[in-house]
Amino acid sequence: MKNDIVSQLNQAYDAEIKNVSLLGGRSNEVRLVETDRGTYVCKLYPLDSNLTRIHELIQFLDEKGFPVVSPLTTSDNLTTFRADDRVGALMPYVSGSDFSGQLVEVRSAGRALGDFHRLSSEFATPEITVDFEKELTNYVETIRSHGTDSVAGTGLSDGDLAEMATAAERCRERLSGHTPPQEARLYIHGDYNDQNVLFDNNGSVVLVADWEDAGPGLTYTDLAKGANKFAITDLEYDTSQINPEKVAEFVEAYDHVVNVSPDLLVGLLERNALSSVAWGLKNYAKHGDDLFREVLEWYAANLDSITEVTPELKAALR
Repeated sequence: MKNDIVSQLNQAYDAEIKNVSLLGGRSNEVRLVETDRGTYVCKLYPLDSNLTRIHELIQFLDEKGFPVVSPLTTSDNLTTFRADDRVGALMPYVSGSDFSGQLVEVRSAGRALGDFHRLSSEFATPEITVDFEKELTNYVETIRSHGTDSVAGTGLSDGDLAEMATAAERCRERLSGHTPPQEARLYIHGDYNDQNVLFDNNGSVVLVADWEDAGPGLTYTDLAKGANKFAITDLEYDTSQINPEKVAEFVEAYDHVVNVSPDLLVGLLERNALSSVAWGLKNYAKHGDDLFREVLEWYAANLDSITEVTPELKAALR
């Protein structure tokens, strides 16, 4: 596979490939590519991936000065190349540090998300139909349809599943009366979290990466996931306690046109967690992959983060 990639990269970009090494990735494999022109990152996606609009968004953001890297164009003036049974894209390598939990990074990440959403409103205003009640009902049904036999080995009991379903019902009640305004319906990142943002030594964002889930959606989705992931108290995820001060700092730095009340944000944080539970349940039952098992084990061990809303969180946002 490595040699195939080398020849395919050579052909697509007319470059002298010096070395190719695996960086990681699950569904989308990531490789570090060293060439005579510099160092790049190659991402390989499933063959049916539709990256055209995503690359247009990234190029638009890049032109506006947002911290992204546009994919290089091939000798055929395309932003992707065929790599056997996958499609690949080559992007410049950006050096940066992972999220370390510092407050300056939390603010920087919130500010960058707000900047992105403002720019996204210039890129496109897609028509999006939103039905929180239907969405949360699906989560309830997904959770209730699984018993301990289908999630054996994850640490989830029937009682855990019942509590999660109850949490989804409560979240449905919290969000069912809310209709997101049009300005909240934009092209979003879709997976804005601490794994997809790099920082410099001063805590400023130097790269927002992994745009595969970008598309029409609610700014709330990015905001809730970001506020959750950048406010976690334990970067090893041994605990799911959310630091209210960091949530407040993230949201304040975000400073986008859409005002989010404390009650709404709490509901969105719950929605984000429950969507991960529903996703993990469906995929673990289907594939049994370690990734899905780890997601479910994490939520089983930290169920209180979903089923309980701390007064401190609301107080920090008022």
